[in-house]
Amino acid sequence: MKKLTISQAAELFSVDKKTLMRWDSSGELKAHREPLTNFRYYVESEIKWQAYWYKLRTKHREHNRKLTKIRQEADNFLATTPLSEYQNPKIHNFEDMKAAYGALRNWEKEHKEIIDEYLNLPNNFKAEVDSP
Repeated sequence: MKKLTISQAAELFSVDKKTLMRWDSSGELKAHREPLTNFRYYVESEIKWQAYWYKLRTKHREHNRKLTKIRQEADNFLATTPLSEYQNPKIHNFEDMKAAYGALRNWEKEHKEIIDEYLNLPNNFKAEVDSP
């Protein structure tokens, strides 16, 4: 059983140690206490999957935030409104269109990779902490 200090555990989660103290106080991720000193510590085997999930969920949310802008760029090239007899047809630059749809394909590919990473979690895994 490898014990981690609160600083080591915070590094594992890539968060500040005050965040772990807050999670401990709220009961979200309880720390063990040393009997004499009352110092917090974590057992590595108990929190390693929580840290993995926390980082993955944070990565997933950041990735999803990019989608709106990427879709807006791609939507510029959709022909959804008919032209009236007084309007000239809009001619798109092929390179711009290729870049917009390429970005959308890249986003989808990265999204699939992130979803596949969730499969690395143990079957009985239950998240105790949530990413912002």
